[in-house]
Order: sequence, then structure tokens, then C-alpha cells
Amino acid sequence: MVRYLILLVLLLYGCGGEPVIPERDSPEAGVYLQRCSGCHPPPEPSKYTFERWRDLLGLMEMQMARKGLPPLSKEERAMILDYLRRHSQEEGA
Repeated sequence: MVRYLILLVLLLYGCGGEPVIPERDSPEAGVYLQRCSGCHPPPEPSKYTFERWRDLLGLMEMQMARKGLPPLSKEERAMILDYLRRHSQEEGA
């Protein structure tokens, strides 16, 4: 019985493995992974809508400043937003 419960939990919630990062070898994904992993594992881009990502990126930039981390350059910010726009959750999904 316990085995079945464990299996059910794993099926419902996953194993907590690596997040799915689309286009992992692209320059945009590289910047996303590099800059967003300084404090935490980067979440899957499909976790949020693009509008939510835009808000979260602003919050993360404030966190980076508080921690004394180098700010995103305009190019890095544009690359991250472009990447998240392409792979974010559809609005209303």
C-alpha cells in the first residue's frame, strides 16, 4: 500500500528534477540560465505568463541590487525578455 502511495505522489508532483529549459543552447537561454541562477535555480519559462515574467524580472533586478550583484545590461534584459516571451505560458492557460 505504501508503495502505491509513493508512486501516486511521484506521478502527481514529479521527482523535482531539472526544469525544462527550451532552446538550452541558444544565446538567450544561456543568459537566462547564467544570470538567473546566481541566487536560485531558474524556473521553467512556461511556469508563468509573459506579463508575470516581466513583473518578476523587475523584482529580481531589485533583489540583485540589494545583494550587490551586477545589474542586467540592457542587452541581457532584452535577451531574457525575448526568451521568456517565446516560452512563457499562454495568457489564460
